[in-house]
Amino acid sequence: MGTRSTLMPLWHVMRGGLDWLLYDTFQTADAAPITSPRTCEPGPGTLTVTGNALSIANDRLVIPAPSSTWEGVSSVGGFTLGAGLAIMGDVYSAGAGSVFGITFTNLSGTSETDASGYSRHRRNFGTYVVGAPSVTVGTWAAGKYVSVIRGTEGVFFIRDGSLVWVAGTEMTDHASTIYATIGSYNAVSEINSLAVIDLPANGYTDWDADFSTITDSETNPANGTTYSCDVNHHQTMTFTFEATNYARLSGRYDGGTSYGYRVRCVSDLSLIVQERQGEAVATLHTEAGVFADGVVYQIDAVCEGSTLKVYVNNVLKTTETIQYNATTALGGVHHDLDTNDIVITTHPYPALGIATSRIIAPQAADTATHTADCLMVARNVNLPTGGSLQYELRKVGSDEITLDIDSNGKPILKENATAKITGANGNISEDDDVVVILDGANASLFSDGTQIGSTVTDLSLTAGTTFNMASIGTAGSTNSVELWPRDVSSILPTELV
Repeated sequence: MGTRSTLMPLWHVMRGGLDWLLYDTFQTADAAPITSPRTCEPGPGTLTVTGNALSIANDRLVIPAPSSTWEGVSSVGGFTLGAGLAIMGDVYSAGAGSVFGITFTNLSGTSETDASGYSRHRRNFGTYVVGAPSVTVGTWAAGKYVSVIRGTEGVFFIRDGSLVWVAGTEMTDHASTIYATIGSYNAVSEINSLAVIDLPANGYTDWDADFSTITDSETNPANGTTYSCDVNHHQTMTFTFEATNYARLSGRYDGGTSYGYRVRCVSDLSLIVQERQGEAVATLHTEAGVFADGVVYQIDAVCEGSTLKVYVNNVLKTTETIQYNATTALGGVHHDLDTNDIVITTHPYPALGIATSRIIAPQAADTATHTADCLMVARNVNLPTGGSLQYELRKVGSDEITLDIDSNGKPILKENATAKITGANGNISEDDDVVVILDGANASLFSDGTQIGSTVTDLSLTAGTTFNMASIGTAGSTNSVELWPRDVSSILPTELV
């Protein structure tokens, strides 16, 4: 479950069936300068006020347009960072000044610097910007702006119940204690309400920890190191192969002579997958010539129930049925490398959270479902040396919307054979995250947080809900494809939408 604040236990007040951590609807008129600290209405919570010009009128916090001063409010006391912790700013209006922000920050008090947090919604003149590093996702408008912490590895950004962006590991510098703040710099603003809530603690468990959660990690581990690894898991190991030595990754490991599986990268350049119970060792898969001396490799092992999939550099090598240690939540690594550059991370699996589907290292013809209006996030795209990567969305029969990326990093978003968004060579580089947002007849395309292009009311295929990895080209690959719903209003309290 999500983690409640342990710093402000008196803030847990039930209102409207919800246990709010902070809730202020600015009910009582108060001329500038308003009292600081301010007791939230109806509560719970207390706010620090920064600036002498703020007032409360017409059930709204009114922030004037100072020439060079940040004015706003910030929570007194912090909240413990955890999956599903949400901040909401209901914005009645935000004027044409330079900055307006709603965010969790790492600092108490409120200032322009504080409001530049990793979970911020920000008006920058007329544009709508999220996060840090910032991503421009549209045009600013009045509405309910919500940030939901995603484990400790990212943020969900929502406006009026619509998911506008999913931040991964690029936005991870929240402190363990965070503060809620809202304010503006050189912008007239009126705020209907400011609220903080722990969604999982209130029964909205879809927002609890998902696959971004790191169960455990190891860097340069010694031979024989064990670590936490969920029973159903995804674990990744990167290392530089040495032709005279070996590296071995194990899952469902008892710390001794039994394991659900082990993936052996051995000195004869072969890949061997085995299971073992005591002295009984069964070889499930052997493949020669997989490795080369001095080359960096990524090994992914995905284990769910009795099914194991093993990937090398995002290429599926084998799918096996395993039988031992079905409840053992431990991993292990063995090696005799001369230069130990091993890095291991483990994650729960499938642990979709609010995602509709996710495919690890998608192979050609892999399929999944998505909502018709969706965000597709292709993580760590590796360009093909020939042909193209082709991600198909809204596929129905022979109709589909396709993102095509060629060996030069040139993207084209097509509806059947008709190009709707065309990028340039080099728009997409190695290891970029690529995002497609489909919303009715509209589409947007992003690479590494920068919008490449968009099309408005130009799509006729609006109803399909099937994803297909049509092609990976020659040596092309993607670490994962995530498919997120655009409309998340049904899994949020009505007060947040």
